[in-house]
Amino acid sequence: MPTLKETLQFVMEGGAVTRYHTRPGIKPDTDAHHSWGVATLCIMLGLNSGQPLEALGTLLAAALTHDLGEQVACDISSPAKVALDLGEKLGRIEGHALDQFGLFFEARLTTEERHILKIADCFDGLMYCCREAALGNRNVVIIFERFCTYLEDILSTDFQWEMYHDICDIWREYHGTPHTIVPAGPRFDAFTTIGYPNHKRGKLPADRGPALQGPAAPTP
Repeated sequence: MPTLKETLQFVMEGGAVTRYHTRPGIKPDTDAHHSWGVATLCIMLGLNSGQPLEALGTLLAAALTHDLGEQVACDISSPAKVALDLGEKLGRIEGHALDQFGLFFEARLTTEERHILKIADCFDGLMYCCREAALGNRNVVIIFERFCTYLEDILSTDFQWEMYHDICDIWREYHGTPHTIVPAGPRFDAFTTIGYPNHKRGKLPADRGPALQGPAAPTP
């Protein structure tokens, strides 16, 4: 059983792990900053799902600690995990590290809470791209697009789609190119001009129509 000192070191050093992305010129983030963002988004998503604030303790604990195990396995981009079939293996390694220190809160989540955590994780990735775009970094376009692709497969409520839409609005304001990325999915008929084939077409909310219009991509 780790000592208190060892646990404190595990938490401190895990938060300092650098998060890398697959494109050059993108400023690395830290797990501590990312996890704070994920936890904040989990509060918003959890409350909207009907859970009282006092019932969100395990979800918030999981959000704040979900990447601490990366100090053992290191941060590996999602495309690399998929290409090398490493996702499940790395998950077991990270989960074991967290469990050793009594911090594997993700294992205690309900199915709905796991879903919320996954969405919040991707939303924070989008918001990181927005911050980089605000600084003039145009290399984050492909990263933003990848997060859009992930999210459009898992968003399930109107509130989740509304958050996604609003983050895309922030992206366009910061990035300065309204035609580059537009949200797709069940609530939108706009379509990404970059053209990832697994983006989905749908219906645009009538009250948000003008904000989302842009050149349509070719039908994949």
